[in-house]
Amino acid sequence: MKSDGWMEFKPWFWVTVVVIVVVAAALIVAWLYPIKAVGTPVYAPQGQVVQGFPQELLIDSSGQVTHSYSIAYSSSTNQYTVGWQSAASPEALFSGYETYFTSKNWFILDEASSSPDVQSIYAVGSIGAVNFTAVASGTGSAASLSYVDNQ
Repeated sequence: MKSDGWMEFKPWFWVTVVVIVVVAAALIVAWLYPIKAVGTPVYAPQGQVVQGFPQELLIDSSGQVTHSYSIAYSSSTNQYTVGWQSAASPEALFSGYETYFTSKNWFILDEASSSPDVQSIYAVGSIGAVNFTAVASGTGSAASLSYVDNQ
């Protein structure tokens, strides 16, 4: 049986066409729907809390601020984060924040308190959402609280 040159070439032709169409479609989608970069963090000076962070959420009087920053995800969504070193244990901080959120009518959606060395709470209130975490560090805790506003 004699081989036709076109028949040998035909499968590779269609593979090439499919690859070109897929690449072209990907380029068109990337052009129409570009990936938007997440905002760049804006850091507060060392030891200070970033502007926009609700001061009433800092209930630990023994805390020393280690870092604080904000990120603008869009014109209406901002995240504010504060990290601090505390003389209080993770359990004591957890208890304080649990009491605070409950007394201020926040909804605690998730909490992790099974280990005395790591405690966390995720809560939602009228002003936004908060994720609090405390980890045992030395004789106290390294704590972090991130707040996303409700605008």
